[in-house]
Order: sequence, then C-alpha cells, then structure tokens
Amino acid sequence: MDYPLIFREEDGDTVIRSRHFPELLTFSDATNSLAIAEDALDVVVLTYLEKGLDLPESSEPGEDEVSVYVPISTAMKALVIQAFKEAGISKVELANRMGVAETEARRILDPHYGTKPDKIEGAAKAMGKRLIVELAA
Repeated sequence: MDYPLIFREEDGDTVIRSRHFPELLTFSDATNSLAIAEDALDVVVLTYLEKGLDLPESSEPGEDEVSVYVPISTAMKALVIQAFKEAGISKVELANRMGVAETEARRILDPHYGTKPDKIEGAAKAMGKRLIVELAA
C-alpha cells in the first residue's frame, strides 16, 4: 500500500504534499524527509480509518512524485477494515466467524489498537480474504 507524494524544496525546507490526501502537508529538512513523509502518511491514513472514510486508490507516481509506503501495521488494518465494510456484516458476526468475543472484533477494527498480525489475518480469513506480504528492495 503506497501513495505518491510530492517533495519540493522551498526556502531551505522540504515541503511534502499529496494529491491523494489534500490534508497532508508537512515540512522537513533534507536529511529525514522520507521518514517525516512516512509518518505524515501514516497519520492521514489512520485519520481516514478513524472517521470511516474510504481510502483513495493509489496511482503511479508522476514526474515530481515519490512512492511512499504506509507502515505495514496500518496497511493491514486498513485492508481488513475495508474488507469489513465491503462484507456488510456486523462486528458480532465477525466475532462469531472468528470464534472470539465481540470486544476482540472491535479491537481488530479499531485503527489505533495495536492488533497482532495473526488476529488481523484471522479477521481477513473470516471474511473470505487473505493478506499477502511481500518483501521488496
């Protein structure tokens, strides 16, 4: 899960923006602009999830853009939350399918709760989906 971000030098700072997330605007010095961009993207994606907003579809980076990846823990949550919305089931139904208490299903669907990957994977499986992880350079 990645989104193209725009990095521009302005007045000695790097200004970071996104055409997919208009609310993403942050500044950095040149030494840590990618780390700052990753943090900003993570905050915006979590905010979208918290508010129940659909995430925009990613696209290929343009000439002045760089692909920045959403942290894997946030990406997994986002994918499972989106699958849950598409499934049209209740949290009780998800819990029943997983064989866990409803409170556990609520935690899995809470963007800010630190759910272990096996629980997220279990939720995906309960909705007929699977998570695929890839290691890339």
